[in-house]
Amino acid sequence: MDRRLQPASTLTAGSNRSVVGSSRARRPIPEEADISEAAEPFSFDMLDGGTRKDLVAAAIGAAEPDVIGWSCRALAGGEAGAQVSRVSGVAEVDATARSWSLVVKTFTPPQGDTSGDPRAWNFWKREWMAYQAPWLPKEGPLVAPRCLGFGDDSETGTWVALEDLGVFEDQRPWPLARFRQVAGHLGEFQAPYLTGQSLPSAAWLADNWDGGWTDGAAAAVAQLPTVLNHPLVRRAYSDALVNELQRLSHERDTVLTALAALPQTLCHFDTYPRNLFVRSTDHGKQTVVIDWSYCGSGALGEDLGGRMGLSLFWCQADPLTAPELEAVCVDGFLAGLRRGGWHGDPGDVQLASLAGQSLMVLGGVERVIAVLTNETLHPWVQALSGVPVEQFVDNLAVTFAFEERNIQQLWRLIPPD
Repeated sequence: MDRRLQPASTLTAGSNRSVVGSSRARRPIPEEADISEAAEPFSFDMLDGGTRKDLVAAAIGAAEPDVIGWSCRALAGGEAGAQVSRVSGVAEVDATARSWSLVVKTFTPPQGDTSGDPRAWNFWKREWMAYQAPWLPKEGPLVAPRCLGFGDDSETGTWVALEDLGVFEDQRPWPLARFRQVAGHLGEFQAPYLTGQSLPSAAWLADNWDGGWTDGAAAAVAQLPTVLNHPLVRRAYSDALVNELQRLSHERDTVLTALAALPQTLCHFDTYPRNLFVRSTDHGKQTVVIDWSYCGSGALGEDLGGRMGLSLFWCQADPLTAPELEAVCVDGFLAGLRRGGWHGDPGDVQLASLAGQSLMVLGGVERVIAVLTNETLHPWVQALSGVPVEQFVDNLAVTFAFEERNIQQLWRLIPPD
């Protein structure tokens, strides 16, 4: 989850100090939410001059830019322990002034909701490693943002510089046709791993992501009936959904075993509109995917289900159109898989999608209870969702009614013991 932050900026001619500026680590569920306080941006001036020149050269495609000055602004985004900043400025190339911008993401060692275990669902350094991986998609209908440089040592800290996607215009909120298009791009990206291409085997990739996400779900689901008298919790969780979540918690291992038996591919595990940018290229539309902090192997269709569930939860799609959203996403995804060469059983995709959505809701119980019952978190929820808290809860109630039906449908495909 992200935390909306007001911008903080600096303007400097730079220095040669080689120590990265500080950044505020943020938890997915902060203990307090004070969005009036500006986060410190990445301190670009604390990189040495050669590194700054290399990054700007990569950003604008010029060999020897003379970096004149820059400003740094903190952005909303990043998971726990991460900070995202935009750095922009002016450089002189062949006696001509050129503007440039790039995005820097910094990563903080394990704390709070991040882990030091490289296989854990929330390993703190995974995204930094992913941007250096040779298999990260760099061409085709779905790609990662271009990596301009990275650093990791005692003086500069852990950071990665990326192309600035804010310069591309992308219609928001997405119409259903855009969801279908992006689902197709996802299918094309994942299909090769089902038709002969080996899955990445790096030791830092997530292993059993949904298992890690739902690891503490039993305790949270057990707590849920005790807080149903809270008006916001009562509006979000019906008695029928609570019953389904209790059954899902009890049968979690059955669902995870079923997912593991399905065709496996490379998953992002956080593919919803806030992490997706669509731009035009000479070959048509292209989806650029940021935030690879959860990536690892998973069942074909898990990413699809998670994308729909998160889009509805965070008000990126109208929950009243959830059945239509599901239909266009599945149709687009299957079309993309066929373009990518996979012609397997669509039922496998349906099962993984339903399981992915259901486990997303199950693993989120503790976090949802926290944001609904703790009023200090309401400004944070409002900032991230883009709607007043009352509207967010109304949206959540409709979304959860849809997810309740999905869990019931899941039992028709995986009968509980």
